[in-house]
Amino acid sequence: MAAHGRKKLGTGSTQALREIDLHQHTSATARTRLIGAIEALHVSAPGCTVRIITGRGVRSREVAVLSPMVEALLRNGKLPHVMRWEMAPDGGSFVVEISGRASSTRPAKPKPPEAEARALLNRLNLERAKRKAEREAAASADETEECLRLESLRKELRVRNLPAWLCAPPQALVLRRAARAREEAEEAVHP
Repeated sequence: MAAHGRKKLGTGSTQALREIDLHQHTSATARTRLIGAIEALHVSAPGCTVRIITGRGVRSREVAVLSPMVEALLRNGKLPHVMRWEMAPDGGSFVVEISGRASSTRPAKPKPPEAEARALLNRLNLERAKRKAEREAAASADETEECLRLESLRKELRVRNLPAWLCAPPQALVLRRAARAREEAEEAVHP
């Protein structure tokens, strides 16, 4: 049978590296499996050659079912990712070529210096944003801790307003605030 598509596949010379075996499936199951496999191959292995095994239908009760169904899908363009196809000489399979470019073995082009600089700047900005978020989270936790401490003192002393000397933050909190302020100042000077 002549090849369908732009040029003959040459089943004798081209070996299909992948196979989709539809043997012993119902027509509906085979159709679903075939469409899913072709979609997956178009994404994972564009440009590959695949052998779709339908069998000749010798064991079918009446007439062959799978081979005519697959041929109709191919002939009517219902498998959009098939670039070329032909029936194999054995009469029980089709050889199809999946559309798309085959993956190249050439190394990727080196990135231009501007792209590398932009990537570095993006990485540095992300790290800076992470450090700032960590400082803000620590400051928020410290403020919550301080509010709880003051509330606890109010309840313990049974007063609404605490004397100023009791409202002063503990030394550990003062040191943590000073360290965060130093980090922010250094980062502002040396971004």
